[in-house]
Amino acid sequence: MKKFNIITKSDIKSKELAAKIKDALLSYNYKFEIDNPELVIILGGDGKLLRTVHNYIDKIDKINFISVLTGTLGFSSDYHQDEIDSLIESILHGESFIEKVHLLEATLNFKDHQETHYALNELRLENRYHTCNIDVYLNNKFFETFKGNGWTI
Repeated sequence: MKKFNIITKSDIKSKELAAKIKDALLSYNYKFEIDNPELVIILGGDGKLLRTVHNYIDKIDKINFISVLTGTLGFSSDYHQDEIDSLIESILHGESFIEKVHLLEATLNFKDHQETHYALNELRLENRYHTCNIDVYLNNKFFETFKGNGWTI
């Protein structure tokens, strides 16, 4: 993996860490590539990771993601901000462990249109004003009809 991008929160500490990572990788002939990276390094929390995955959803099978916790919630983080040197070394020496994670695909059928959404860890359908009547199918097989204000999977 020689092409990378870094997505970061806007706080000073995250930006400093991103600059350190970028400088280290560039000094080893890695290429900074926003549109078609092979590796995306995310500095932030789970929210930043989820938004980044959605931004690259059309290229998801060609990109590896590494998440560094610089935010407040990081259940999906691979590294903490005090482990930046270890992160850089693992990338440069090809010692990164790749964990394949499956995305949840949800297709919503409305009266006049259809929408497909993807989720990394959960999906919640909700209507705060009206009762939801949801026919739930898993792998195209009817599972249940749900009536209520929301449904989480």
